[in-house]
Amino acid sequence: MHFQKRKGFCYILRTLAIFAVVIILISPIIKSLFIQLNEDYVEDFDSLVKIVEQSHPAFEIGKLPQNYEVQKEEIREMIADMNNHEDFPILVSRYLTLLNDSHTKLLQPLVDDYYFLEIKPYALTKDDQLYKFDESKQEFEDEILTIGGIAIESIYKTIDLYVPAENQVNRNYNHNLYVTNKEILKLSGGVIDEESLFGNNTYSTKVTFSKVDKPANEIVEKVLMFTDESLSKNEKSVEQISSKKLDDVYYVDLNVCLDNAKMEKEIKKLKDAIDSGFYKIIIDVRDNSGGNSEACRKLLNAMGIEIPVVGEYVRYSTLAHKTYGVYPLTGSEMIEADLSAAIPNPNIQLVVL
Repeated sequence: MHFQKRKGFCYILRTLAIFAVVIILISPIIKSLFIQLNEDYVEDFDSLVKIVEQSHPAFEIGKLPQNYEVQKEEIREMIADMNNHEDFPILVSRYLTLLNDSHTKLLQPLVDDYYFLEIKPYALTKDDQLYKFDESKQEFEDEILTIGGIAIESIYKTIDLYVPAENQVNRNYNHNLYVTNKEILKLSGGVIDEESLFGNNTYSTKVTFSKVDKPANEIVEKVLMFTDESLSKNEKSVEQISSKKLDDVYYVDLNVCLDNAKMEKEIKKLKDAIDSGFYKIIIDVRDNSGGNSEACRKLLNAMGIEIPVVGEYVRYSTLAHKTYGVYPLTGSEMIEADLSAAIPNPNIQLVVL
């Protein structure tokens, strides 16, 4: 009986040894297949880089990070070595972020990742820190210290690595938007727990808080869920533009800069209000997500105000020519800024929030 047990044990050892040898033998084959597949991704990446470098003005006006070439090659090597092909769009996002241009970015996968922590509507960034806002008291109640075991500062650095920003205001906006995003937290190394029940996945993570009015060493840890909602559902529902009369003040709430029929209707209402005697105007652009600056120009023109000429550098390229037709294939044009073109209206008292 003892001999049979030893014999069975030896059989298991031999089986494991054979299995290990098989793994060792086929590992190079599997790795070779991955490398072959990765070559296609590297080729796509090289094509993208070529188009960007031949088209984007940043390469002519010196608006790139000093170590652009080094970072580009590092990203290229990451693509060549990646084991998960779903990482490709993430790495492309990382490359495009080097341009510091919010107009040149890959919308996926971050925008389409619709999992955010349930506290997103109440989590607000201020001075590179994250707070939980108490709507009833209209004040910051808690400082959020870590999410998934990762310090908020490190999560912000991850956002800066994968989401482009043109200035600090833009960076703050990105921080506020993505700090509770599941994909960003994964990229930061955060621990996210996943449970599956009848085919439905739920995600949660640990978050540490500190009361703003108490010593920092009094830390509370909570487990919070990720909500299965899109980015648009998570944000407060707002109109593009609306207006109302507040006593002798005409108030315009401009949340998105779109040059369309809705804007034209509001411009007519503004003109009618001015013709009826209103001269105190408030335009509220707080939390405005951007858009077409032509909408802003038309609003100001409606008040008898002319805007300055904004300086521009235009780079012509094969891509621009192919897209629009009217542009030359090569060359560039510099449009000088002209502040003297700005003409105020002394009869209008304008305040912009």
